[in-house]
Amino acid sequence: QADIACIQEFSAKGRDFNGVFEEMKDLTHYTYCYKANYNPKKTYRIDALVILSNYAAAATNTLSVPGAYHHFGIYADLINDEDTFRVYNIHLASIKLQHEDYQFVEDVSKGQTETGAFGEGSKSILRKLHSAFMLREKQAEVVVRSISECPYPVIICGDFNDTPLSYAYHEISAGLEDSFVNAGYGMGNTFAGNLPPLRIDFILHSSVFQSYELRVHRIPLSDHYPVTVFLGRE
Repeated sequence: QADIACIQEFSAKGRDFNGVFEEMKDLTHYTYCYKANYNPKKTYRIDALVILSNYAAAATNTLSVPGAYHHFGIYADLINDEDTFRVYNIHLASIKLQHEDYQFVEDVSKGQTETGAFGEGSKSILRKLHSAFMLREKQAEVVVRSISECPYPVIICGDFNDTPLSYAYHEISAGLEDSFVNAGYGMGNTFAGNLPPLRIDFILHSSVFQSYELRVHRIPLSDHYPVTVFLGRE
């Protein structure tokens, strides 16, 4: 079992926020659970970012775009012996494609789309792409600012909903190591949905860490494949 596990989308029905995560700790045998609901105003359902850890935290906090009440990330300053490092768990804005969008992509790939439907389907997807790109740009700026103010080495685990060619990845990864580049192999695609192979989930870290044996686990837990890596201090 990993010493640290980051979950970007944990969902459960009910209002007993703390009770659910106490049960999660018991089931997973982690000592600590740091969490935050995406929408703090939503009290009838749990949709949360979670960091499970065997290390105690000196401090924790959430990340939000200024003026927004939704959280898109959390971090915990974890203590290992006399060493402290910060773990970020972030979930950047999704494109929010619906079933009809995926169906449109599939129809286009099979040449089964009429001219009018092609135009409407394309416009719908482009609008969603533009909206998500703009929000991820703002979220990336928040992450970069937080990293620049952090006095500790950092580890970033996240669903970026974007590729290594994106603005968000370029900004957040600046000055950090990409564990897939250092310790992965193959295409590394982490998206399991009905799109071309995409690497949109990342584990980035400060250069004081060395990454080993990154694996993308092809198991159907969700539309993303889990990613694991060993990190050690150089």
